[in-house]
Amino acid sequence: MDKTSFLTIYPSFENLAVVKETLPKVIGETLANDARLIVHDSSVRNRPEKWQYLQELNKNNDFFLLLSDNISMAHARNMCLQLGQSLYAPDYICMLEDDHGYLPGFIPSMIYTIQTYYGKISPNGFRYGLFTGCGRHYSCNFIMLEDGNSYPDANNEPMEIGRTNSCCRCAPTAHWNNVLLGYDTDEYLISTYQTKNLNYRNYHKGFTSMLLQNGKFVFDIEAIGRGTTSPGIKLWDQDYAASDRRSVYSDNCNIDDLRPEKGNILRLKIGNENFNKVLEVIRPHTVLNEQCLYSLYHLAIHACEHNIQGNFVEFNTVADGSSVLLAWVIKSYSMHPRRLFLFGPAAVDERIIALNTKLGVADIITMMPEPFMETLQLRRNWIGMVALIHLGGTLSELHYDILNNLYDRLVCNSVIQIDNYDNRNVCNNLLDTFEHEKKIHFSIKHNNDKVALFRKKGSYTLNPQLPKHLVEEFNADDPVAFGIESQMSANERFQLYYAIRYLLPKSSHIVRFIEIGSYSGASFFEVCKAMQRMGIAYQAIAIEPNGQPQFLEVIKGFRDNSVHLPLYSHEAAQQLAQRLDQSNKPEFILIDGDHSYEGVLQDIIDYYPLLAPGGIMMFHDYLPEIDDNNREFIYAHHANTEPGIRQACQEMMEGRHGLTPVVLPLLYPNDPTQTQVHLPIIPEVFSTMRAYIKPREKHDC
Repeated sequence: MDKTSFLTIYPSFENLAVVKETLPKVIGETLANDARLIVHDSSVRNRPEKWQYLQELNKNNDFFLLLSDNISMAHARNMCLQLGQSLYAPDYICMLEDDHGYLPGFIPSMIYTIQTYYGKISPNGFRYGLFTGCGRHYSCNFIMLEDGNSYPDANNEPMEIGRTNSCCRCAPTAHWNNVLLGYDTDEYLISTYQTKNLNYRNYHKGFTSMLLQNGKFVFDIEAIGRGTTSPGIKLWDQDYAASDRRSVYSDNCNIDDLRPEKGNILRLKIGNENFNKVLEVIRPHTVLNEQCLYSLYHLAIHACEHNIQGNFVEFNTVADGSSVLLAWVIKSYSMHPRRLFLFGPAAVDERIIALNTKLGVADIITMMPEPFMETLQLRRNWIGMVALIHLGGTLSELHYDILNNLYDRLVCNSVIQIDNYDNRNVCNNLLDTFEHEKKIHFSIKHNNDKVALFRKKGSYTLNPQLPKHLVEEFNADDPVAFGIESQMSANERFQLYYAIRYLLPKSSHIVRFIEIGSYSGASFFEVCKAMQRMGIAYQAIAIEPNGQPQFLEVIKGFRDNSVHLPLYSHEAAQQLAQRLDQSNKPEFILIDGDHSYEGVLQDIIDYYPLLAPGGIMMFHDYLPEIDDNNREFIYAHHANTEPGIRQACQEMMEGRHGLTPVVLPLLYPNDPTQTQVHLPIIPEVFSTMRAYIKPREKHDC
């Protein structure tokens, strides 16, 4: 038996194009989290082509593939449910329809949420039993909790309060077995196509469902035919669904008798759940039509859900509620920190400011004061990198100035929406002029007569001196691609990866790595992935007294090779000094903890003696000396203080130990960002990584 924490069951039917879009993402998230996956297919049409694809995919990816004659979805899921427990003894199981896929971070977030909420009483009066990741396919109203998860409103139809989406439903294994009773054909277990109006049996258990983070970790492909298809190809079995008389729907059931606890029910109505509800709030305060607003809403959610990091910028010549919509999307869907920078009358309009407060998004918005263009030119670096620009109102030279000042700050796959495209002469003249001056070409898409969209495909110039395979492998191992929040920029993450791949001393024994300060675990994840790719035996030691929830999930993913010391670095150093000798000293130490001069100085004093000869000691947030050009930006990064890394490194590493910094190549030499892309840009700083190599002892040479 291959024990795992999380198992996904993925039954597939007929549509190969859909599977090609969803299954690789499910596999990627599964492998990234050391989880397990069962894929079952019983296609009838185009079976040879479908099975050939699945078998080829299975050759290069570790998942259990089960191919069979056509059976109902209910049979398929129940069969895999029993098989999965025999193979993997999972703690949690997720049933996923094949037109849905995982976005990075789904599995650790789902596990954390189940561990936090399962069995606890929801404000609607029922206990949390099933958890869904799909934010689209439900017919009831959800109410959002403060942490971004949601539960069904108690005012929904009784049937809707307990059930969850058939397309993505997760629960502890014990819940599948003991509450749903395994083979029972309850709505919890199989699709609504099998059990429409047959799904009331388990409500006496008093369970409800939870929507994970408004569905931001699951995507779906528009496809028809999950439950019905052409004659002779049954994806469902009505007799099978109806055979369990205990599942018969009861219209006479009193829902109040089913609650585990009676009395006052707390109802947390925090924010709104979807576009229509937000539209109701902003409608009196916007001149845009519903198509324009929905386009903006869709683009903003796409940026949030597809890891397109960077801030949003809106310039509008009228005070418009569209800015409130953008801020709400950030608050509700963004996996990474970002802000909305607002230029134009809305920045000072009391009605818009009141709406921001009403929806709880005031903390997301930075109002840019008048005169707006002078403000933009002077404070351009404050905006950081940009994922979305919305240009509204009557097109003018002001809109051109926004593009001119911010185009080089647009990240790859960022998008611009221009309203009022019905005035095409003005719009085309503006864009033609900009294209000519920048020597670029926009591929414009029209959502309708009033909206023009264009996406920036390229971003920065890739360093041509880097080996192609190294760049590809870095992109594959980059923690940001797995949804892990990183406090390093792309250049900084690459330099860390490069140091491991090219500078790490060769060793015939286990290679050890110590990280001081892990936060969400991104750099720890990256170093472990790099060592795995090199095929070397390693031990990774994380010194982190606190850490974010993501960090704990990252540690679990490398549990066979990692050690977590929940101590401050000076305390940990004392323990490590007793455990480490000349034969097992670490070859790599990353210092990214206490940034004060005193803290970094003590870390060098404590850990440099522990570093193996020829080993690397690396520092993050090494910044230049403060001057008038960079002072306010450095202070913005570091809570109005100057970090002490530079002073400590110059005094100890370069002064006392006589070391010279290692030259580390940049991935994108013209990328101006440091640390996180939503933060202000420090002028002329393209990376804050600093690395030194400890000299080998004479007899090692």
